[in-house]
Amino acid sequence: MNDRENTGAGRTVAGFGVDDILRQRYVTVPAAGRQVSLSFEDADRETVAALLPQARAVLAAFARLSEEATAFLWAWGAEGDESAEEAAAFLASMNPTTVVIGPSGAFALHYEEVDEEHFLDGYWPAVHFTAGLTPEKVTVEA
Repeated sequence: MNDRENTGAGRTVAGFGVDDILRQRYVTVPAAGRQVSLSFEDADRETVAALLPQARAVLAAFARLSEEATAFLWAWGAEGDESAEEAAAFLASMNPTTVVIGPSGAFALHYEEVDEEHFLDGYWPAVHFTAGLTPEKVTVEA
């Protein structure tokens, strides 16, 4: 019996079991009314199984975490002379598309669909959170 057939709530995230996640490398799951990719960094069976509760917590809080991450990203990149309209447009246009959970439970929200107005083509920001759901840094990925 695979993990998807095992209906125990603690063994899945959004209906995907450990074997599904390892086989596919990432899964697409619902979060805050949209679909996002979920993956686990340096994942082995035991690590993914241990991090499923963290994944469920991140997905359950995704709307709030997205808002916090986007505000954190704005504060990180703003130069201080932007208008309130520019800030509002940025905050409204930026939506994380991917959650990557690390072995410690810390995670990053990646913004892979950004326009060239904010980031060079082929680059996107990621806001990194502590395992306690607090944003702590921004990286630019390629």
